[in-house]
Amino acid sequence: MSFFDSEILQEEMQTTSNLVELLKSQDLSESDRIETMQTWIDKTKIFYTRLTLTDNDEAMKLKKELDEKANLLGFSDTSQCLNNLQELVDAMKTQ
Repeated sequence: MSFFDSEILQEEMQTTSNLVELLKSQDLSESDRIETMQTWIDKTKIFYTRLTLTDNDEAMKLKKELDEKANLLGFSDTSQCLNNLQELVDAMKTQ
C-alpha cells in the first residue's frame, strides 16, 4: 500500500483541506478563525511529521517539495514555517 493510500491519512488530508476552505470563508468570527488556524497548524504538523518519518519515495518527494517552498519563504524547512505560524496564532490568542 502506498503511503497516501492509508485511510487515516486520506481522512486527515480531507480534514485539512476542509479547514483551508473554511479559512477562506468570510463567515467566521475572529475567535473561530483563530481556532480553525490552530487546528490546521496542528494537523499539518502531524502530517509533516509523518512525511519525515516514512521511507516512502512519494512522501519523501512531497516533504522535499514542501521544504523547498518553505525555503523560498525564508524558512529552513516546513517545520520552521509551521512553528512561525504557531507563534503568530499564539500572539493573536493573547490580543
